[in-house]
Amino acid sequence: MRQTIETDPYKHEDWDTRLSQKFFVSHLHAKDWLSLTGEPAPNVPPTAQEYSAAELPWFEWYGADQPPLPGGKALAGLRSVGTLHKDKTGAELPHSQDVEMVKPIFLD
Repeated sequence: MRQTIETDPYKHEDWDTRLSQKFFVSHLHAKDWLSLTGEPAPNVPPTAQEYSAAELPWFEWYGADQPPLPGGKALAGLRSVGTLHKDKTGAELPHSQDVEMVKPIFLD
């Protein structure tokens, strides 16, 4: 999956900056679901290899025709999850091999 950050088509004044909401997102591996929730995981997500082997459709991001913004200094030094995993364990991140996309579906 690919994603870029594009220029906002709206002006700053178009947004209601007086309103705000806070929420928390927790990333959880499916194998850890039971120990944290007490319930069985709804399902185990397929790996990219399984997804491609089943010829399920991949999606292209709808903003592909927009020029991406240049990267910021704060993000320039970040390392990928795969790099962090390899630095810590010496091994490649499981299921992180590239797969061939079959029949991508373009979203408008």
